[in-house]
Amino acid sequence: MSHYATSFQVYDEKTMARATGRDLSLSTKVAIEICNALRGRSVENAKKTLENTISMKIPIPYKRFTNAVGHRKGHMGPGRYPHKASSIILSLLESAEKNAQHKGLNSSSLKVLHICANRASQPSHHGRNRGKMKRAHLEIVVGELQETESKDQPKKDSKKNIKKTEGGKSQ
Repeated sequence: MSHYATSFQVYDEKTMARATGRDLSLSTKVAIEICNALRGRSVENAKKTLENTISMKIPIPYKRFTNAVGHRKGHMGPGRYPHKASSIILSLLESAEKNAQHKGLNSSSLKVLHICANRASQPSHHGRNRGKMKRAHLEIVVGELQETESKDQPKKDSKKNIKKTEGGKSQ
């Protein structure tokens, strides 16, 4: 297998695991919406969301590609239940989780650090009208939550107390 360039630049071999899917048969726009819904969540939460989307319990919110997308119940706004794309992304997410387990990472504390969908090549269908096939590349990077680092670092004040003089200049 050849090496593909990824958009995630700060990959750490010890604390992260990844899975990539190339030329997957799914819409890029739908994959982008699902990625935006899953980014930053824990792996368990992301898997539950995808499973509930496949069983039509929880829709995926559409925030970017909303042309002719109907609203859903509650305070969600536009959304859909993309079965095919959700099942493909769920299998890729499970693959990333298994890669993390193989590395010895704790699977209960994994978080989706990076998930990205890019447009792939669009080959033509055969026949008289020859439409284009929908293809996408997916990248998923999961990593362990670093609880010890956040406790050890002191909190920094973003605003400093600066006393103003009568002329408006700081001292």
